[in-house]
Amino acid sequence: MGIKLILFSSERCSVCHALKIKVEELAKEFKAQFEEISIDKNPEVAANRLILSAPVVILEIDDKEVNRWAGIFSISEIENFLKRVL
Repeated sequence: MGIKLILFSSERCSVCHALKIKVEELAKEFKAQFEEISIDKNPEVAANRLILSAPVVILEIDDKEVNRWAGIFSISEIENFLKRVL
């Protein structure tokens, strides 16, 4: 099973910078791949994934989106979801 956490972030977003560390830690804990995509540098990728603002975290399992979290949320929401589905 391929698990990936993707963080869509913006360089101007202080929440994104703090969230990156937490999402990377979760990825390690759950043996998931981590990827960060800048919506500033990759607006076409963000648009294709229907990302309107940052931060957004997407969980993919076997290359299929399973869930996403947008805006301000607790990292424990992602952790609890991962514990339920994995």
